[in-house]
Amino acid sequence: FENIKGEIKMKRLLLTLSVVLCWLFIHEPLRAADILSFTSSPSSWVGQGRTLTLTSPTTSFSAYRYFNQGAYTNAVRLTAGDYTLYLVGPGYTLPTEGFYPNATRWPFMESGAGMAFSGEGRGNNTLTGYFNVLQAVYNSSGNITSFAVDFMQYDECIQARWVSGKFRYHSDVPIPEPASALLMLLGAAWMGAKRKR
Repeated sequence: FENIKGEIKMKRLLLTLSVVLCWLFIHEPLRAADILSFTSSPSSWVGQGRTLTLTSPTTSFSAYRYFNQGAYTNAVRLTAGDYTLYLVGPGYTLPTEGFYPNATRWPFMESGAGMAFSGEGRGNNTLTGYFNVLQAVYNSSGNITSFAVDFMQYDECIQARWVSGKFRYHSDVPIPEPASALLMLLGAAWMGAKRKR
């Protein structure tokens, strides 16, 4: 009887350790200097229902800032392979850290925030969305040195046609790894099932 009790305690200890290891694994984020990660609805024209992650050095990344060019003033242009993201703050201001709701298609956004995510020859005539700038570092010349943004775009202003993405350029702002979150959920479900027995 004592052996069985000891065995049960050992199994509980191993289960607890497994959950703790899963938690640590999940909270160890995927870090990359350059990364574009997005998922999209099946009806999205730009995303085509795809979930995609691009990283350097297998994909080329660049960041460019427009200066004093009318509607293009202070826009940020981020590229990863065949994908491009344009961002600008309200009143053609340079995007800095913060949340930008009610964005419309750059460069036709008038006085509001503007954005445009396109790729592989697919773009929108109109769009709505929002973006959250997590890091925006510019050098003394005004050029981008590092940038991190999470964004949501609704193709042609239709909410069912969404693209949700995260773009990092020379950034240490992490992107949590989706597979890790799934592991944590499975571990929690398994633990719950064990307790019900």
